[in-house]
Amino acid sequence: MLNKRIILNIIGLSVMLEGAFLLFPVLISLIYHEQDLHTNFLAFAVTFLTGTLIWLLSRSKDEEIGKREAYIIVPTVWVVFSAFGALPYFLGHYVPHYTDAFFEAISGFTTTGASIVTNIEALPHGILFWRSLTHLPGGLGILIMFIAIFPFLGVGGIGPGLDSVGPASNFAALNLTGKCVISLFI
Repeated sequence: MLNKRIILNIIGLSVMLEGAFLLFPVLISLIYHEQDLHTNFLAFAVTFLTGTLIWLLSRSKDEEIGKREAYIIVPTVWVVFSAFGALPYFLGHYVPHYTDAFFEAISGFTTTGASIVTNIEALPHGILFWRSLTHLPGGLGILIMFIAIFPFLGVGGIGPGLDSVGPASNFAALNLTGKCVISLFI
């Protein structure tokens, strides 16, 4: 049977994390004294509070995620991330419609680079930073997908199993993530 509570719990936690990342554009807007400060803060507040509410309402005892739940969580989180990731673009009126903002967010989270915005350089620094920040999970997601999927296709790789992932692999993943985050600030 599908455990909907654990699915909602992970989605809520993920949305909270996205909300925390939305603090970075707020800080950038604050540093540059730009007009998008309130819009970015509103996007942060809506995202973080919604994630917190979902997480609190779906908390449960230690339950494990099965394959069925994982197959639902991954695409759902991707769509939900894009829905909330669109808020800074839409609330700031940087795109004319929410569907355009949704496309802009999906473009970032999938690292495709496609954009609705015609003059990207004219965007405020906070929005530019958010646009860049959305590419981080997209790029890392592609790497993680290759590590997880290739073994099932019979292509080389260690696979995602806990028995094959050692401390060196964990360190490499954390190291790569850390370097990507640091490079965003350079």
